[in-house]
Amino acid sequence: MSKSGVYDKVQVEVYNMHGKKVVQGELIGEKKHEFRTSDLPHGLYFVTVVADDDVETFKLVKTK
Repeated sequence: MSKSGVYDKVQVEVYNMHGKKVVQGELIGEKKHEFRTSDLPHGLYFVTVVADDDVETFKLVKTK
């Protein structure tokens, strides 16, 4: 983590219900980033965010 309390590099991966990685991205020095999900079918996804030694996984429900 940088001195400002913001991570220098963040890895984001999105997995479908079958465990297949469908989106992957890396944020370097960005505070905000939009990932394109319009090509993904409706359903439940798992978003994993890795920053240094911190890992969080979130559920994402795509309805439209």
